[in-house]
Amino acid sequence: MFHFVINPASQSGNADEERARFRDLLDRVQIPYKVHYSEKKGDITRICRELSLQAAAEQKAAAGKAEPMCLVIVGGDGTMNEAVNGIADFSAVRVGFLMSGSGNDLGRDLYAGASPEEILKTILRGEVVRRIDVGEVEYHDADPSSDGPDAAAGSVHRFNISCGIGYDALSCYYADRSRLKAVLNRIGLGQLVYILSAIRSLAACPLTEAELTFDPEGPAPAQDHVSRYLLAVGMNHQYQGGGFRFCPDAVNCDGQLDVCVAGDFHKLSFFRIFPGINKGRHLKEKGIYIRRTPSVRIRLKQPLCVHTDGEVERRSADLTLRMIPSALMLLH
Repeated sequence: MFHFVINPASQSGNADEERARFRDLLDRVQIPYKVHYSEKKGDITRICRELSLQAAAEQKAAAGKAEPMCLVIVGGDGTMNEAVNGIADFSAVRVGFLMSGSGNDLGRDLYAGASPEEILKTILRGEVVRRIDVGEVEYHDADPSSDGPDAAAGSVHRFNISCGIGYDALSCYYADRSRLKAVLNRIGLGQLVYILSAIRSLAACPLTEAELTFDPEGPAPAQDHVSRYLLAVGMNHQYQGGGFRFCPDAVNCDGQLDVCVAGDFHKLSFFRIFPGINKGRHLKEKGIYIRRTPSVRIRLKQPLCVHTDGEVERRSADLTLRMIPSALMLLH
């Protein structure tokens, strides 16, 4: 049995069209499947939690002989983020992902130009093609201004693509709330909203002091001090924000985060640096560097916005990013 978990709101409600496009193929191969629709924020997380708990219970009842459940997530990067935060037992599910969002950074990294029909055919074989890492952020402080589920100190939230603190998170915040987003998505110019939001964020994002500790739980932690911190983003995949490559060599199955840190330069310099991020040319600039590490703790003098896969739910001044190696079994 394949369970299709669909977000009708992704890319201005086009997920229904995606399902209609694949319906003939599903019926033609005559596989048993069930469709689960989300109606509001949080539904994807709830549905995936319920299904993964059901699958884990079935495996336990069968003394581990039952096959993992096949979950196919239809939506955008935010939908897949909800899904990975809902999965209660990674060993109980195999996961497929069909893109229907605006940024599609996860699909851009995973599929390398494959058509939706080709991706679906691979998924419907029901075989694990690869295992990839999942990231998580742990908040060491509370955010009293947030009413989200991760507002308390000690909260943990997973991510697939990236987690950023500072300038790039503020850009995500503005992009997600832009009135232009739905219009630009419909005409195929979705990345433009991220560019406009990035320009707006540069003026609004404060610079602050930061202490970064790389591999804080390892045998030889390394510390960096940034006097005029602009951003740090931990990348598990190459792309974020509609195609920006802050860490162009990030690998999703090595158990490591690629962490791009930017600061200690004048804000106006970023207008010169920004156009080169898609090509990775920003790494030649003074004040921008990458560290590869299994984890990093970031302490700031003032709380800044945090995003996980482009979704901004809170601010923080003290948090740790780390990897869960080979957590997700993918069907494609």
